[in-house]
Amino acid sequence: MLKERIEQDLKEALKNREAEKVSTLRMLLSSLHNQEIEKRDQLTDEEIVSVIEKEIKKRQEAVEAYQQANREELAKKEEDELELLRNYLPPQLSDEELEDIIKRVIGESPGLPEGPLTGKVMQQVKGQAESRRVVETIKRLLA
Repeated sequence: MLKERIEQDLKEALKNREAEKVSTLRMLLSSLHNQEIEKRDQLTDEEIVSVIEKEIKKRQEAVEAYQQANREELAKKEEDELELLRNYLPPQLSDEELEDIIKRVIGESPGLPEGPLTGKVMQQVKGQAESRRVVETIKRLLA
């Protein structure tokens, strides 16, 4: 299970005295724990991936904000966390694979507006492509 892998990686990081990795993994486990409390049950791997994606999105927004404020050292820290979190996502789809899925969904639902189309695609690529990438590809293909 994915959560067990994260917990094991935390133990290893503690043994190796990797402070930044420990901090990031503790934050992730805390977010997972909060979701479990909210759900009142254990999270499935799919739900864990969803939490990780939310944490990644937070880091991406922080990186952009820090770069705009010329705080490169803080942006670098967020980017490091971002890379660590990405290790727990399933393998990402290539651009060609993503385009094939989007084209298939467009073919199955001709004339569907962009919003619902994005929702259908996201259900199929859950955890395998970032939403920003999906939206950009859909806009490009519909143009």
